[in-house]
Amino acid sequence: MNSKKVLITTALPYANGPLHLGHIFENIMADIWSRSLKMSGHEVYFFCADDTHGTPIMIEAQKRGITPEALIKQIGVEHKHDFVDFQISHTHYSSTHTEQNKQMANLFYNKMKQKGLIHKVTVDQLYCEHDKMFLPDRFVKGQCPKCHALDQNGDSCDICGATYTTRELIEPYCILCKNKPILSKTEQLVFKLNSFRDDLAKWLPEHTDKGTAQKMSSWLKSDLRDWDISRNAPYFGFPIPGEENKFFYVWLDAPMGYISCSNEFFETQNDSYLKAWSPQSDFEIYHFIGKDIIYFHTLFWPALLKTAELKTPSQVFVHGFISINGQKMSKSKGTFIAARDYLNLLPADHLRYYFASKLGTGQDDIDFHLEDFALRTNGELIGKIVNLFSRSFALIKHFNGELAILSESEKQLLKENSKYLEQTQKHYHDRNFHLAVDLIRELTDHVNKYFDQMTPWKLVKQNPAEAQKVLTLSLNKAFQIAVLLSPILPDLTERIFNLYHIVTPVTWNDFFRVFENQKLNSFEPLLGRIEQVLLNQLIKQPQNQTQASTDKSQNQINQQPSPARSSAGLKPEIDISAVDALDLRVAKVIEAKFVEGADKLISMSLDLGPLGTRHIFAGIRPAYPQPEMLIGKNIIVVANLKPRKMKFGLSEGMSLAAGPGGSDLCLVTLLDDTKANPGDSVK
Repeated sequence: MNSKKVLITTALPYANGPLHLGHIFENIMADIWSRSLKMSGHEVYFFCADDTHGTPIMIEAQKRGITPEALIKQIGVEHKHDFVDFQISHTHYSSTHTEQNKQMANLFYNKMKQKGLIHKVTVDQLYCEHDKMFLPDRFVKGQCPKCHALDQNGDSCDICGATYTTRELIEPYCILCKNKPILSKTEQLVFKLNSFRDDLAKWLPEHTDKGTAQKMSSWLKSDLRDWDISRNAPYFGFPIPGEENKFFYVWLDAPMGYISCSNEFFETQNDSYLKAWSPQSDFEIYHFIGKDIIYFHTLFWPALLKTAELKTPSQVFVHGFISINGQKMSKSKGTFIAARDYLNLLPADHLRYYFASKLGTGQDDIDFHLEDFALRTNGELIGKIVNLFSRSFALIKHFNGELAILSESEKQLLKENSKYLEQTQKHYHDRNFHLAVDLIRELTDHVNKYFDQMTPWKLVKQNPAEAQKVLTLSLNKAFQIAVLLSPILPDLTERIFNLYHIVTPVTWNDFFRVFENQKLNSFEPLLGRIEQVLLNQLIKQPQNQTQASTDKSQNQINQQPSPARSSAGLKPEIDISAVDALDLRVAKVIEAKFVEGADKLISMSLDLGPLGTRHIFAGIRPAYPQPEMLIGKNIIVVANLKPRKMKFGLSEGMSLAAGPGGSDLCLVTLLDDTKANPGDSVK
C-alpha cells in the first residue's frame, strides 16, 4: 500500500465551559481512524484547537469575575487534560486566540478585499442607550417569538430550539442593565458568498457524502445571501484591519484555527501550513464534524479557502448527535454528561469500546444507553476479551510464564486468522468501526471456544506438555485480537503488548508475529467491570427536581415496603443433615443461549471438571438479555439434583442465583481470580 499524507481535524470545542460526551464522541471517532491509518504506515497529523472568541466567552468571563483571556487559558488546560485522559492522540492542540490565527484571519480578509468580495451594508441592530453600545446576540434576552418562552437568548431558544434574530425577540432587554434596547442603524461588512455558487455546486458532490451533498445542494437552487463577517464592539475577537470598533465574527476566524494550528506544528519542523494547505500539496485533508455545522463547513469554509487560494478538504465527514438514554443531552433534564464527570467514575476504555461498537459512516444519532453500555462492555470487552487474557495468563503461571515451541502446522493455524486482519483493516479504513468490532468479537469467540474445548485447566494436571501448547496457541491468538483492537483501546493494548515484550507502536504487520519458547511478563489485572452504583452516578438529576424525587421515593418506601426484601420471612429451620445432602459444585459456563419458546429460560452447558459436562435450564433470561456474557463464568450449581425432564429438554442440575427476581436476579459467580476449578466442592 502506498503511503499517504493525511491531515485530520475535528470541530473546535467552544472555550466557555467543559467538554461533554459529544466532544469526546467525535474525537474518539477521528482518533480511531487516525491510529488505524498510522498502523498502515501512513503519515498522519491530527489537529484541533479551542474556539475562543465571541460573546458567550465574554459573558462567562464576566460571571467568573475574570478576563476573557484568563478564562480561555483556564478552559484550554482543562480541555487538553480531558482529551489526554480519553486517549485522544492530537498531534497538536492549540487555540484560535493566537498571533498565528490573527495573522491567518488578516490574510484571508486581505484576499477577500483584493478580489472585491467584501462590501458594506447598513442594517438595523439593537442598541442599548444606557450602556451606549450595539448589543451582540448574547447580550440580549427576551421572549421567544416561536414558543413564547421567557428569558431566551438573542439567537436561539433553549426550550423549543428555534433560531431567530435579535430583532424578532418579543420584549427584548439588555442583559447588563435590563433596559429595553432600541433599533439603530449600523454598518457591517459582508462576504459575497454567492460568487462561489457554481464552484460549490461542483465541489459538494465530490467532497461530501451523498446525503450531505443533496441537503446542501438545496441551498444552491437560489442565490446565496451575503455572509455577515463583522461584529460591533464590545466583542472578544480579532479587530478588523482598517475598521473602527469592528471585529471578525467568530465563525470567520474559528475554522482558520485548523490552518494556524497546523502551522504552529509544521514550524517546529522548519516548514509552514503550506506543506498541507497549498493547492499543490500531496496531503489529503479530512474534517470530522457534527451535522449541526454542515452549512459552515460545506459552503462558507470552502469558499474562504478558494478565496485564499488554498487547498479545500478532500472530504467532510458528517456524523449524528449523542443522546443519553434516548434523550437529547440537556442540563435542565439531567442528561448532560461532562467528560471529566465520566472520567471521575469510569475508565475511558469502556466508553471508547462502546462508541466504536456503534460507529458507522451515517449521520444517525448514537444513543448512549447506560444499561446497554454496561451489558455490552461487561459482556463483550470484560467477559470475553479481557477474560481471555486473564484465564490464559493465570494458567501459564503453571509453567513459570514460559511458552512452548509450536509446530509448523500450529503456526499455520495462526496464519489462517489473517482473514480477520484483512477485513478489519478495511472496516477501519471505511470508518465502519462497528463492523471492525463485530469481527474482533467473532475472533474472540473463536479463541474462547478453542480454549474451553481444550480444557487447559484440566490438562495442566493430566498432560502438562499439551496444556502448555494449548496456552501458547491461545496467547498467540489473543495477541492477534489485541492488534486488531489497538486503534480503539490504545492504552489497554499497550499494556497487553508489554506482556509479550513488544514495544509500541505496533503496525498491522505485527499481527503475524509468533510467540514461542519465551517467557512472558507477569500479568496484572487489565480492566474491571462497570458497577451499577457508579453507572447510576453518571446521570445527575436537575437540582429543582432532586428534592421532589427524593421525597416521592421516601414516601414510596414508607408506604410500600418491598415484599421481596422487607416482607419475606425465613423458611422453617432445618437440620444440618439437610445441608449435607446438597452437593454444591463449581461449574464453568461453556455455552449459554436463549431457549426458543420460553420467556424466562436460558440454556447452559457446564463444565464440572471430573464430573464431566452437564446441561441445565435456568429461569434467568430477564436478567441476562445477552446470555453469551455468561460464557467463561464460574457459577455454583446443585450437582446432585435429580435430572428433570422439561418441555425443552433434560435439566441436569440447578444454578444458584440471588435477588428479588426478574431482571434483578443475579447468578452466584466466583471472582475471576479464584483458585477454585470446575468440579470443586463448595464447602
